[in-house]
Amino acid sequence: MIAAMGKNRELGLDNKLLWKIPADMKNFVKVTKGKPIIVGRKTFESFGRPLPKRLNVVITRNKDYKYDHENVVIFHDPQAAVNFLKDEGYEESVVCGGAFIYEIYMNEIDRLYLSRVDWQGEADTFFPPFDEGKFKLDEEIEFEATDETPFWKYEVYKR
Repeated sequence: MIAAMGKNRELGLDNKLLWKIPADMKNFVKVTKGKPIIVGRKTFESFGRPLPKRLNVVITRNKDYKYDHENVVIFHDPQAAVNFLKDEGYEESVVCGGAFIYEIYMNEIDRLYLSRVDWQGEADTFFPPFDEGKFKLDEEIEFEATDETPFWKYEVYKR
């Protein structure tokens, strides 16, 4: 699972990110490239197009939702998506949001890549609470604020 959240667990507003941190976006690409990503429909649509060099696994309750692209598969059942990925031989996939998708898969993940951004403000989407006691902090890197970006920390947790 990968996410970037603000001080109050903020993720986004109006299906958009709340900040632009190029180093965090590079990290997102590094963590997800070459692996299937699991996303909700709204998050998928916020990308503007399927993310390249990844299988885009989209979870939606909308039974009529279709997206015709060789790197996009649609599921209406979160467990069916997991079963599909296992059956296809994928050893690792990355849950990339939104909030409801994070909540669904939180108890199934074994690794969490979390960017904690020193930012608070208006949001309509929030990262779900999780029991940090069930995870061990494996890596932590701090990034100082710049004129363009706030202070943020990148943390990797393992179950």
